[in-house]
Amino acid sequence: MALGHLVLRSPAHHLTPFRWLLGRLKPFLPVFWGEDVTQRLNDALKQNGKTLAGEPQVEYCFGKFYRVMRFDIVEYAQAEVT
Repeated sequence: MALGHLVLRSPAHHLTPFRWLLGRLKPFLPVFWGEDVTQRLNDALKQNGKTLAGEPQVEYCFGKFYRVMRFDIVEYAQAEVT
């Protein structure tokens, strides 16, 4: 499975059979693991005149198995000034 830019932090992610099983149980996960969430969100925001301010704050939970990303969103014109 190609994981792109993703850094797998949980030991469970390093086991191919476990990744495969999770992908079968939750079919969106393999695509989501390789997705650049920041870029995709920023592209969607630009369509609405907004953009991300800086890098997201990332916190990990459940033994680094899940990540929670917090983004700051600003109006696009405001981002160009700063």
